Amino acid sequence: MQTFCDFPKAGVDFIDVSPTFADPVQRTELVNRMVNLALPYHPDIIVAPEARGWLYGILLADRLGKPFVMVRKPGKLPGPIFTAHAKTEYSDIQLQVQQGAIAKGSRVLVCDDVCAKGGTLAAVRDLIEQSGATMVHVLCHVVIAKFAAEQQPLQGLISSVTTLEHADASAISSLTLEPLVAAISSISTASRPESLVESFIHDYDGASTILLYHPSMERLARNLQRQAGGCVRLMPIEWKYFPDGYPNIHFPGNLANQRVMFLMNMADKSWMEQLSVAMVLPRQHIQDLQIVIPYFAPGTMERVETPGTLATADTYAHILSSCMPSTKSGVPTVTIFDLHNSTTRFSFQDKVRMNMLTMVDKVLRHFLPVRFAVCMPDEGSYKRFRAVIPAEYPIIVCGKTRNGDQRKVEIHETPKPVGEYDHVLILDDLCHSGGTIHETYRALKAQGVARVSAYVTHAVFTGNTHQHFLPGGKWEGLESFWITDTIPEQAHRLSQYPLFRVCSIAPMLYDIATLC
Repeated sequence: MQTFCDFPKAGVDFIDVSPTFADPVQRTELVNRMVNLALPYHPDIIVAPEARGWLYGILLADRLGKPFVMVRKPGKLPGPIFTAHAKTEYSDIQLQVQQGAIAKGSRVLVCDDVCAKGGTLAAVRDLIEQSGATMVHVLCHVVIAKFAAEQQPLQGLISSVTTLEHADASAISSLTLEPLVAAISSISTASRPESLVESFIHDYDGASTILLYHPSMERLARNLQRQAGGCVRLMPIEWKYFPDGYPNIHFPGNLANQRVMFLMNMADKSWMEQLSVAMVLPRQHIQDLQIVIPYFAPGTMERVETPGTLATADTYAHILSSCMPSTKSGVPTVTIFDLHNSTTRFSFQDKVRMNMLTMVDKVLRHFLPVRFAVCMPDEGSYKRFRAVIPAEYPIIVCGKTRNGDQRKVEIHETPKPVGEYDHVLILDDLCHSGGTIHETYRALKAQGVARVSAYVTHAVFTGNTHQHFLPGGKWEGLESFWITDTIPEQAHRLSQYPLFRVCSIAPMLYDIATLC
C-alpha cells in the first residue's frame, strides 16, 4: 500500500491499495485472511460498494461460493432500487442497490478497501436493512484508528486486515482486530522478504494440525477448516515456476514438532511436484505426517492383459511409498478414498501406512431402506463395496460386458423381482464417460423400477460427460446423482446443477487429522 497526500482534494490522505493487488502473493494472502475472518459469520451474500470494494467482494464471494451484489452510485442500476445517503471524507453521495438483489432474511457480509469515518459503510447497512436483510459483519483492508469516534455506529461490526493509526504509509502495522488469524503484512514490495511464506508462520502449542495443500485442493482444505475451526491451521505454499518450467516451490519453514496434513491431487499433472513437497516435509522434524490423496487417479490403470502394458497404478504406488522419510513418530500415513482396484493397496511399500477409507456408508445414510435397494453395475463393484453396505439394504448385482467403448449391463442377482423396489441406487467408485451408469439405469428401468439414483465417489466425467445426465441430455432420467468432493473443483462445478448432490469427505478428514 501507499499513501498520497491531498488527493482527491486538499486535506485528504488517499490510501492506495493497488500495489497489493498487483503482487500475486500479497493478493492471495490478503484474500486468504479475509476468508478466515468471514467464515465465523456464515454469510449468505457478499456485498461491496463501488468501486474498490468490488475487488475484495468478488474475490471473497468466489472463494466462499456465495452470491455477490454491487452497491452503486445513482444512475447506474436499472429497475426498482433502494437509495441511501452517505457522507464521506470526500463528499456527500448517494448509494443504491437493486430491489430484490439482496434476499430478505439473508445474512450479509460487506467488503471495502478503507474504513475512515464509516459513512459509506453506514449507507450500505441502510440499503441492506431496506432490503429486509441483516449486515452481520464488515471486512476492510484498512481501518484508520484515528477515526474511531466516527466509526462508533459500526462498533463491533468491523474487522480489518490492517489497522493504521493515521493515514500515513510509515504508520502501517500488522495489528489484527480478530484473534482467528494473524494479519497480513502490508509492507511495500521493495521491502517485502523474498518469500512471504515465512511471514505467515506463527508459534502455536501443537494442539492444531497444520494443513498444507495443492492449489487445486483449496476448496476441500477450506471446507475442512470451516468444520474444524481453530483445530486446523491453513498454511500457504507458493507454487511457482522458473522460466525453464521447473518448479520453484516455497513451503513453511518452521514446522518442527507440528502435526501436518498434506492434501495432494493426483488427478493433476503436477503430482510429481506435490510428491517432492511430501518427501521434504518429514525432514522438517515434524511430529507426524498425514498425506491425503482423495482420488488415486492411476488406480484405474492396474490391468496387464497384454505384454508391454504399463501398470501405472502399481508403478505410481511404488514411487509414492518407497522414498518417504520417517517423521518423529514414524512413517507417514497415506489416506485414499475408494481405491478403484482394492488390490492396488498391496503395491504400496512399508515406508508408509495405508489408510483406506470409503464414503459409501456415509451416502447410504441419506436413503431409507424401505423398499430400497443398492445396485452394483458389475462384479468388481460388488467385491469392493459389499462389506460396507448394511445388511438391511438389499443388493442387486449386475454383469457388464465390453465391446470396444460399448458396454452392456444385465441383472444377474436380485433378492426379489427388481420391479418391486420403489427406489434403487446404482453404486460405483468412479465415473469417466458415464456409460456404465447409464446402461445400468436402462437395465433397471426395463424391469419396472420407478426411481433410480446413482452414486460415485470420484466424479471424473472426462470431457464434460456429466452433461449427458442433465435434463435434456441423452441420458437424462436419474432422480439424483450423488458424488463427493475428492476432486474439489469438479464437485464445485457439478454442485451448480440440482441433479448432482455432493457429500463432502471433509468430516472424515476431520476425524483422521488429530484435532484438538
